Amino acid sequence: GMVEDAAVAYNKSLKLLHGQDAAQAKVAFASAILALAKDEDLIELAIKSLKEAKIFEYDSPFLFKQLAGAYDKVGDVGRSFLALAEFNFWRGENEKAVKYAKKAKEELPGNAREELLRADDLIELAKEKEGSKEKES
Repeated sequence: GMVEDAAVAYNKSLKLLHGQDAAQAKVAFASAILALAKDEDLIELAIKSLKEAKIFEYDSPFLFKQLAGAYDKVGDVGRSFLALAEFNFWRGENEKAVKYAKKAKEELPGNAREELLRADDLIELAKEKEGSKEKES
């Protein structure tokens, strides 16, 4: 339908952009797809765009919120929890970040080494941040 046609056209135009501009456009593209699409191929395209944008937008809570929703739509619970951990971490919600990172570790497949390592990193980083907050007060 029209959503699919628009997605194809937008995706072609993204190839003309580079760096930070491309990253921001990819996040916008993915969030538009996720708001409208039910088609799993389009949702996978949104996930791909968000993962590419993450190179420049690695600290964007909005990106991770979109990624969590996208993974949830395709039934990838572990990666959805990991994205929620990132979302909360970048918002300074360290306790929630730890909670979701632990849930991600329970749900991720054993061969998802990169994601499992990131979950461990988030747990450590969030606990460090929480500890330094307590010292300040």
